[in-house]
Amino acid sequence: MLLKGLSLGSHRLRLSLAGYKELTQTVELAAGEVKQVEAKLQSAGPKPLSLAEVEEALIQTKAKSGQDVLNFPIRLNNQMAALGGVVESADSAPTQQSYEVFEMLSKAIDEQVAKWKSIVATDVKAYNDLVKQQDVPALMLKAASETR
Repeated sequence: MLLKGLSLGSHRLRLSLAGYKELTQTVELAAGEVKQVEAKLQSAGPKPLSLAEVEEALIQTKAKSGQDVLNFPIRLNNQMAALGGVVESADSAPTQQSYEVFEMLSKAIDEQVAKWKSIVATDVKAYNDLVKQQDVPALMLKAASETR
């Protein structure tokens, strides 16, 4: 990128891109000088796991009516159920393709379950520890006399 029309002196460059650490650099410009600045962006690291992402991979959370299946793609649970319907409808043993699809879907579901277990083991535990540390009551019940 070539920037023209900059005044002489010190300029602070800031480069940011989603998924990368922000880069800030100061550049000094003299009269008639052209400078080339090299920027190497560093990854911001792995994206934190989200329970919503796991849920949305396993089930279609946006479908609210029978017609919504036409508007939103089916997820792993529906794919596995559809495979079960295909296998169940045949009068013979499942085909090799059915076994292959079952293995593929099982692997994808196992990956999501592993992500869920990781979230529960780390994030949920950290949240519970913080609640205990701050001495926040898990449930706040009002006495029967306060509710009337």
